[in-house]
Amino acid sequence: MNSAIHQLRGMIWYELKMHWRRRALKILMIALFALIVITSLLQHTEDFEKNVYEPVKGETGLSDAELNTWFAIFSTWFVGAATLGFMLPIGVADTIPLDRQSGVSELFHSFPVSRSTYLLGKVMGVWAAVLWGNFVLMVITGVLWWFFLGGYKPLPYLSMWILGLGILTVLNGGMGVLLTATQPNRLRAVLLTIGFMFILPNFLGMDSNIRESADLWDFTSPLRWPIFAYYIRINQAGALTDAVIAAVVGIGELVLIGVVMWGWLCWKEQH
Repeated sequence: MNSAIHQLRGMIWYELKMHWRRRALKILMIALFALIVITSLLQHTEDFEKNVYEPVKGETGLSDAELNTWFAIFSTWFVGAATLGFMLPIGVADTIPLDRQSGVSELFHSFPVSRSTYLLGKVMGVWAAVLWGNFVLMVITGVLWWFFLGGYKPLPYLSMWILGLGILTVLNGGMGVLLTATQPNRLRAVLLTIGFMFILPNFLGMDSNIRESADLWDFTSPLRWPIFAYYIRINQAGALTDAVIAAVVGIGELVLIGVVMWGWLCWKEQH
């Protein structure tokens, strides 16, 4: 048990360093930061305050702090969910195929590392790398929004980063790693991820559908629409149950795909 834990820790640390040394994750985080900055600047204008802020305040009756909180959450969530929910799976799709393409997988398999430890280390390494970037951006943008909007409630904003964007990172980041475990190279891994995450959901009718209540397709879609819808509504209470169900279903999907890929790796080793 202790040996397996040490191996897993080593795999996680290795993956964390490798992802930050590559360009994909750096570009993803820089792009996310730039989008949040641009969004905050667009809201720091007289036209925005006159044509958007004041009308919404009058319609909802929210206080300045409550409204500032909602604008900070909505604006950050919109670009954050698009980046981490849609682009992250593509950015990490080559995590396992790159090992196979460069020959590193043969080195790993020569060590006494089980296939389950290998897969789990790959997935958790991606989680650690991305969540660390999320934490840095959460702190920086939290200060940025305070400067541009004024006082707001920090706890809901932090909750959005930790729970909302955190669960998207776990679900779709993990999906991007596991789905491509069978692929021999980076190109095929990226194409498979695009097909599964975007083309297939649209073909099956699992595309964007932000309604008052979600259906089975919404819960099973890899695009996680109930989670996405939760943070773009001022009245979030009605969407909370749907978001929780979508997260639970997503975890189940992740476990199922992980078991299938583990079985495939074991079968491949014996044949």
